[in-house]
Amino acid sequence: MEFRLLGPLEVLRDGRRVEPSGAKLRALLIDLLIHRAQFRSSRQLVEDLWGEHQPSTAPGVLRNYLSQLRDLLGPEVLVRRGGGYGIDVSADDLDSERFEQLAALARVADRDRDPTAVIGLTTTALSLWRGAALADVDGAEFALPHVARLDELRATTLELQMEALIAAGRTGEAIAALEERLVVDPLRERHWWLLMVAQYRSGRQADALRSYQRARSELAERIGIEPGAELRELELAILDQRRELHGLLRGSTTAGAGAGSTTPVAGGPVLRPRPPRGYRTPLVGRQADLEELDARVEAGTLLTLTGVGGVGKTRLAVELVERLRGRWPDGIAFVDLAPVVEEGTVPAAALVALGLDEEPIRPPLDTITRALAERRLLLVVDNCEHVVAAAVRLVDAVIEAAPGCAVLATSRVPLDMAGERIWSVAPLAADDESSDSVRMLVERAVAVNPGFRNDHHTVGLARRLGGLPLAIEMVAPWTRTLSTADIADRLDQLISIGDPARPERQRRMAAVFDWSDGRLDDATRTVFHRLGVFVGDFDLAAAEAVVPAEESERPGVLVALGRLVDHSLVIAETSRGPSRYRLLEPVRQFAAERLVDDGDDAPVRERHLRHYRAVAVEIGRHAAGPAATAWLARADHELPNLRAAHDQALRTAGADDAAVIAGGLYWYWWIRASSTEGIDRLSRSLALRPAPRVSARARIGLASLLIQADRSAEAAAQAEAAVEDARVAGDARLEAHAIGTVGRIAADRRQTGLAEEMLRDARHRFESHGNPGGAAWCLMVLFTVAGSAVDRAAALPGLRRAHELYTEVGMLWGRAWTSALLGLVEIREDRFDAADDFLTTANRLVDDNGLRDELAVYTKSYLAVVRAGTGHPRAAAAILRQAWTIAAGFPDRAPYVAWFWALAETAAAASPELLARCLGAHLVRSPEVDPTHRMDVAERITALRTTAVAALGADRAAELFEAGAREDGLHMLGELDSVLDRPRHADRLHAR
Repeated sequence: MEFRLLGPLEVLRDGRRVEPSGAKLRALLIDLLIHRAQFRSSRQLVEDLWGEHQPSTAPGVLRNYLSQLRDLLGPEVLVRRGGGYGIDVSADDLDSERFEQLAALARVADRDRDPTAVIGLTTTALSLWRGAALADVDGAEFALPHVARLDELRATTLELQMEALIAAGRTGEAIAALEERLVVDPLRERHWWLLMVAQYRSGRQADALRSYQRARSELAERIGIEPGAELRELELAILDQRRELHGLLRGSTTAGAGAGSTTPVAGGPVLRPRPPRGYRTPLVGRQADLEELDARVEAGTLLTLTGVGGVGKTRLAVELVERLRGRWPDGIAFVDLAPVVEEGTVPAAALVALGLDEEPIRPPLDTITRALAERRLLLVVDNCEHVVAAAVRLVDAVIEAAPGCAVLATSRVPLDMAGERIWSVAPLAADDESSDSVRMLVERAVAVNPGFRNDHHTVGLARRLGGLPLAIEMVAPWTRTLSTADIADRLDQLISIGDPARPERQRRMAAVFDWSDGRLDDATRTVFHRLGVFVGDFDLAAAEAVVPAEESERPGVLVALGRLVDHSLVIAETSRGPSRYRLLEPVRQFAAERLVDDGDDAPVRERHLRHYRAVAVEIGRHAAGPAATAWLARADHELPNLRAAHDQALRTAGADDAAVIAGGLYWYWWIRASSTEGIDRLSRSLALRPAPRVSARARIGLASLLIQADRSAEAAAQAEAAVEDARVAGDARLEAHAIGTVGRIAADRRQTGLAEEMLRDARHRFESHGNPGGAAWCLMVLFTVAGSAVDRAAALPGLRRAHELYTEVGMLWGRAWTSALLGLVEIREDRFDAADDFLTTANRLVDDNGLRDELAVYTKSYLAVVRAGTGHPRAAAAILRQAWTIAAGFPDRAPYVAWFWALAETAAAASPELLARCLGAHLVRSPEVDPTHRMDVAERITALRTTAVAALGADRAAELFEAGAREDGLHMLGELDSVLDRPRHADRLHAR
């Protein structure tokens, strides 16, 4: 396929145009194409397409658009990975990327002084343009930086072409092209400069001077400014007919390409700037950084790239310089301060980088500022952190004396100068196998070991390396000798060995962090080492609770955190809600090792355990209540540290601590359908024999998770033991909860008599202790116990009362459950409007609170039935796909029964053959009664079966029932999507 973005969107498959129709659909495709190296989440795509004015239906509309694109392009082109969407095509398939490749090759040819090659490459590159870049999304916020970058690259490529034409003696062609371009963009001074040079080189001195006057008039009338120093200096040189005018651009495009002019236009020191050396390995990731930084390097400004040692600041700076090369007529100079030991020698290092001769009668800084005063040059000052004061003096002098120059600095700490722009260079992502750090590790490993194969250990290894490119580069060569599993086992040893081929400061990771550690004051260093106990991120309250040994030390924690952020040892996230902090994993390991060396490890870990035990208690108290959303999100954030605290309690045989932490988290594990971890941690905690009250709470949690894992006999045993523990502890409230849990498990096991007895007892106890949420829970479960239509009718008022109680006390989970069950009641009675109200409410509560338990599957399945029954099978299919995604990671298979029923209801609107197969899949998974595991819908199943037999005949229907019993639900859902997408089906629906 071929995609054309340099003008109105065009999509070609085998030379035939197939682009989508509709502005939003075209905008979506463009969005995915310009971010093809990334995977855009649904939320990002919705924001890009609708901005601040998002309709409530935007997520559903987006899914429809994505489905249309998938049909148009094919599933091999529009792919989903890690929760995001992307276009899987090569750079050669996009005219914008072919243009960038050709422009880059032209710059290489320019540096090689080959104007003929430059002309050929730039002509081919510019011929790809058919109009304005990304014309279909003109003005869209997500496209603005890409349009600006492409327009700037187009302009600089045209300038490169004009310079090459002039250098090759083809001045007439250059003059004609420049005159044409200046009609479109009369404010670009570089175009006027080139036109004047071309006219002068053609013997048209008067025309060159008239062009200067035209430029001056345009600039004055349009934006009220005078021409810049370059144009003014060129006018004087033409008036004086200076000899150097014949040397400009001779044999190449020296000035325009950024190699630096070797001759001054109007006296002053001669510049021979030295650009940075390129890298032999390709850059992985950082494209988003480069796009953002592209527009931040401006004349008269300082941009500082900060970050921890080894994060890739220098590499990013070098790649950024390559993008900017054509914009700085006097070149780019790269000052490497890594070898500099004495601050007094910084100006001398800058002299060397600028190619300036030292002047005995002047200090080096004066020579530099005099040489740059009228120049447009980019000065890159690398590795400033160990000579910050001297680097600041250099940068300040350059910006003050040379407003046409810009400075790009790299440093582990900011330079703290007025007007400084700071860009924190983050480590490479290590979320999954498509992440940049994993890609880099695989690429570097394959380079040294062609037989290397990516495996499931690679992602874990990349995470342990913290996404630090330096660490990845150090480890990759070991893949010739060790597997990734062996590397992970010996990682500390391998990193300590390091890479002898690297500079001393990068030879070992420990040396990288030692340098920063050694420059901290004693108080900040102590805080840094103590922060090594945290796993993942943490908030300020946690740092202030865990770090100080005495209350008097607490105020110093915030000050130290600020210094550690400045030194790039701590990463602060301050843009989303309350501030969170984290240490990259290699940095954290370094700090933790130093904490042991300090002899401070045990008391700090004890404070960490105490703090997160209290957090676990609060999560357990609030995760099912009115503030559930906030507390579930808090648990998501705190989980790594909660696990670490629990592990510490297990290591030290702290039975009560372990059981309290695990018991506080059982509801979180239930809601997130993480029963495996919860069962493991609760079982190990109970094995330590905690106190009866603590044990009872933990057993209630373990029983619930065992039910979720479909281990009902074990669950019943734990619930009964919880009742005994609560009685021994004399805790009546806890006893009520334990008795209710016994009843709830009995209900799931179809032990109706025991379930009703226990639940009524628990309800009475809850009411006597003023616990309306507990009473509502008993009423709701009593409704599910009802085995006949008569019993359900008798229990229905109790369900409605439970819904009222949950609503009154603000228990979101209970309100969602009762809404779902009341919606199912309405479906049973064919009251779809009422069912829609209940189930839409339940589904919103499920989505807003991130619920991933069986409730989410039931709610979405029932809602799909309503959507199908009201003539919206596409919407039903989309909801079923959401439900499948949740159920696929769920250990209890019971929710699938409701899902297959909903699939059959939806298929009834599409195809009798598919309906029959879906019914077969449902029936083989259903118990003899209670096919949704909550309420008998046998009448609806019978009606669907009758529909299938009537349409197909008994024999064919039976054949398809049997076939469906062996089929995968996701496959049938895919077929349903295909049937619904057929034009004839759409017409049939419209005709209804």
